[in-house]
Amino acid sequence: MKILREYIKELNEKRTRDQKPKRMLYHIGHRPAQPKPVSRPGEQEWRRHWLDQGVESGVFFSPNPIDIAQYHGISGDVYAYKIPEWVIAKSGGIHRYDRGSEILISEEIWEEAGDEIEFVGKSMEEDSLWDKVTSLGALVTRRSSGSKPGWVSDEEWERSQTLGSIQSDISGLRLTQHPENAIRMMTPQERLEALRAFETIDTPGKKDIELIDMIKNYIGESILRTCIRELLTESAVYPKIMSMIDKADKLGYKLKLRSKSLILYDPKTITMKGKISFAKLAGSNWDYGPCGGATMIESSFAEEGLGPLMYDVLIEATGGLISDRFSVSPEAVSVWERYMNRPDIEVIQLDDHGNTLTDKNEDNCDQEVSGGVADWIPGHTPKEDWIDNPLSKMYRKKGTPVIDELIKRNMLDDRR
Repeated sequence: MKILREYIKELNEKRTRDQKPKRMLYHIGHRPAQPKPVSRPGEQEWRRHWLDQGVESGVFFSPNPIDIAQYHGISGDVYAYKIPEWVIAKSGGIHRYDRGSEILISEEIWEEAGDEIEFVGKSMEEDSLWDKVTSLGALVTRRSSGSKPGWVSDEEWERSQTLGSIQSDISGLRLTQHPENAIRMMTPQERLEALRAFETIDTPGKKDIELIDMIKNYIGESILRTCIRELLTESAVYPKIMSMIDKADKLGYKLKLRSKSLILYDPKTITMKGKISFAKLAGSNWDYGPCGGATMIESSFAEEGLGPLMYDVLIEATGGLISDRFSVSPEAVSVWERYMNRPDIEVIQLDDHGNTLTDKNEDNCDQEVSGGVADWIPGHTPKEDWIDNPLSKMYRKKGTPVIDELIKRNMLDDRR
């Protein structure tokens, strides 16, 4: 009886399918439509924002092949097919993508449909297709992979071609006319990798900032920080700092790390390019406090914008770094502010001398520089906003990726 019921169910489904109309759709290619795997290097599947999962092998159709040629740059003859509505529905429907409507039919659905997908014949030759495109006065012309799209300026195209290896991963986002559609199709991992790539750009342009904001709209803040921490393992150097290492290496600079100072210099001329003096705070140092055993920066300067690189070296070398407790320059404050948002940096809130936050003394620290008071006065209530100041905290990091990278390049002389 069960077999009979299943057979009746199959007959009903087939009858329902046969009753549904078909729609005329078109495929562009050098031969009739056939599911194929992704041909782009490094990619395993096609992804579209309207699909729950990627498609490893499939075939594309569109109701308007001219849009596909014009905006997707796809070239070839045009083949017409009558596609059943149930196939269209099961494939996620027809959607707009980069100003061209398309549907992606997976190999599984293609094989399931079989003869229900009706081949009508060749609708247009390749040359005729492009004659149609150019007759519309479109800027986009027939192009091969790697050639400049018509909507991209020469300056932007040249910039995209000179990107570094990491930044090349975002060149497509910077060139497409519809980046939000592309971002919507990206996996969470790909969005995070794109943000890492943008981090390596010294001076992001207006378009870069817009793209960064778009990506962040699709990533929750807590997920963002968690996932980036996973990407930035102990052996990975934060992208912005890696770009500074590359810059210092190109300039031929080296660093000397001593017990109380870190020096950046040019060995060719023995010229100092930067110096940071620092002091370890012991438990008995009540001028400033034990500050969780942190090392305090007493003075610093750096040329070529390489100060953050020197700070990173000290964070790794000392196990915990804090700012000077008396005076900090606006430029240095900016560095500490960025550390508060660095996913590879651990931020530890320090207390004041009055134990406002905790009962223990080990984390007590002078908080005048962060908006509190230098010496705790009985009965005095410190300002609450000093806690939000980046100078009220200690910063440390797991592992020593920056130091390891500098040693590997023979750029660090460590004689602590």
